Amino acid sequence: MTNNYPVRRSNKQRRRKEIKEKITNIILGALVMGGMVGMMGITGYIETHYNRECVVIEVKDNYIVLEDKCGYLWEYETDVYKINDKVTLKMHNNYTDDTIEDDVILDIK
Repeated sequence: MTNNYPVRRSNKQRRRKEIKEKITNIILGALVMGGMVGMMGITGYIETHYNRECVVIEVKDNYIVLEDKCGYLWEYETDVYKINDKVTLKMHNNYTDDTIEDDVILDIK
């Protein structure tokens, strides 16, 4: 048979429970904030980075000239590719959405 009397806790037990709850709330708050900051960083990366398909149209001494599907010409310093090679440029929009002329090539594959 169980008794249904309320359990009385000592001050020490009550204080320990309060501390655990506070620590749990702090940890949860830090995780939520970290997730929000991470999502903002991912969003910023997605907004400023993009890929561009190009074809090598000219090979010079130590750089190549590429043309994308829209007709823009790009230069990149490398001597690995040859004419008519299809490549993908990893681009950064230089934080200007309204113009492509100042975008930067980060990598080429």
